[in-house]
Amino acid sequence: MDIKKYNGFIGGMEKTGNDGITVLYYKSSTRECVYHESVRMPSIEGNEERKWKLISEDHVIVIWNENYQEENQVEIEEQNNGNISSQIIIKPGMCGVDTIEIHRKKDVRVFGPLLDNMVVPEDILGELIRETAFNASDNSKQRTIGDDVMLPYLQRKQMIDDIIPKNPTFSQKGYLSTISMFLDDKETTKQEN
Repeated sequence: MDIKKYNGFIGGMEKTGNDGITVLYYKSSTRECVYHESVRMPSIEGNEERKWKLISEDHVIVIWNENYQEENQVEIEEQNNGNISSQIIIKPGMCGVDTIEIHRKKDVRVFGPLLDNMVVPEDILGELIRETAFNASDNSKQRTIGDDVMLPYLQRKQMIDDIIPKNPTFSQKGYLSTISMFLDDKETTKQEN
């Protein structure tokens, strides 16, 4: 995505081009994510500190490690500045399968679907890495704000449940029937009849 042309969420990156001109972006009905890729960010004198600042504010780092050296990995237990609490390291293998390493701070709960030392086919790797990173981020946020946190979609559901009793002409079943993902086809056809 072109950072200069996009007016939505860009993960703290500057539109000036100092942080790069494009960024990987993912959006679904419940999630929005910008990937801070250090290789896409220009190496301008004095910009290395800015790169590290952006990356260290992330809860999860995904590392593609082709040379199997440990130098690219951040010691997350010793890393005090920033939010980094989990690393997902991909080590490409032969025959289209890759090995996954997971590193996390001690107070971050286990997350998945990928687990440490799993071997994963490359054709499903992208989606599994993304879901694992989302789960790692959720667990990291729970570590910092506690178990009382309510996820955004649950907050919206609670708000709808609070609004409906205050508006007697508005029924939850009627509202939910307009959103096909909440009801199966059988319930929708019953209401149409």
